[in-house]
Amino acid sequence: KDYAKRSNNRVLKKRLSEYKSYIKDISLNLKGLSSFDEDLSALTTIADEKLGLFNGEHGRYRIAKLFRCNGNMDGIITMTSMYENTGIILGIISEKYQRELTKPVLNLTYDGSSHSNNEDLIGNFIYYLSIVSD
Repeated sequence: KDYAKRSNNRVLKKRLSEYKSYIKDISLNLKGLSSFDEDLSALTTIADEKLGLFNGEHGRYRIAKLFRCNGNMDGIITMTSMYENTGIILGIISEKYQRELTKPVLNLTYDGSSHSNNEDLIGNFIYYLSIVSD
């Protein structure tokens, strides 16, 4: 959406509108289980507030989504490549806003190795969520 706003590409803007319609349809069918935001424009507002003009690897969406998650979700798991610069930057930025987040966040990184560290972290996180939500 950020790119489309700056572009005069009518095809891109039409597709963006179609995708928005698909997201609404999917959300309606999933009812309260959808991970899509009910107000997609709110994501842009939060991204502007938290990141300004930063726009690496969908970073604006990724940080805004931390602040706009479905009320039925107990927590958020993010995954980024260990070598992705945007993931590193978002990790630093999100620490600044940690107290503003309404849901616990588990930030995972992966590097292609077959160790079970991330599986252990996910298991512990889910266990933590089950204790907190009871």
